[in-house]
Amino acid sequence: MTGSSPTHGLPDLPLMALPSPDLVSGFSRPDSYTASADADDFTPFSHLIEPRERRSLAQSDIDPDRLSPYQRALLTLDGTVTQFIEAYALDSVTVTRLRQGRYLLQNCHPWLQTEPGTEILAREVILQGGRNQTLYVHAASLLVISRIPAELVAQLETDSGGIGRILLGSQIENRRELLWFGRESIDRFTSPDNDCLSRYYRVMICGRPVMLINEKFPANLRYPFDSHPSAA
Repeated sequence: MTGSSPTHGLPDLPLMALPSPDLVSGFSRPDSYTASADADDFTPFSHLIEPRERRSLAQSDIDPDRLSPYQRALLTLDGTVTQFIEAYALDSVTVTRLRQGRYLLQNCHPWLQTEPGTEILAREVILQGGRNQTLYVHAASLLVISRIPAELVAQLETDSGGIGRILLGSQIENRRELLWFGRESIDRFTSPDNDCLSRYYRVMICGRPVMLINEKFPANLRYPFDSHPSAA
């Protein structure tokens, strides 16, 4: 993937690639997951572009009563996911950037409140455990470049770390607004248990949406100390 054009793997996305250098990092994935046959044609940002209505956890196809405390906390967390997982699982978390690039939106985006031609930074990452490469999170995001301080954009483009920690380090006041909950799969990977709890939220700075983020958490993830009333 490295060295390909910025549009490689995004043929059906309503985005127009900017004539900028390819920012895609080397592809990496957990050993327990394998790339799907059409991984090179995978469009990790299409679900962020396609319009969808808001849906609360109560309105979703997820039964909160069947979630573990860990899963409920992940879905409703209004803070840094990486720090929470490290504290809960007693494991170090590594953020691996799979894909990144600058694009222009071709259409209006209601959740980001943007017009056609808006320049965005698109990122795709996974969060893995340090002990045994456990896949904790798959995340994809769209960032409105014009609404983010230039120094923060530069850091996001060069730092492969999680957005939450980068925002925390910037000390920029922001808030998260949860938008949608449901069950989805991680299309990039094939696995017997590729069922995920999914959430979408946007990050607000100065009252304006600057980022739209989707996080998927494998539904079968278990901990010896995590009480599960039943399978999620």
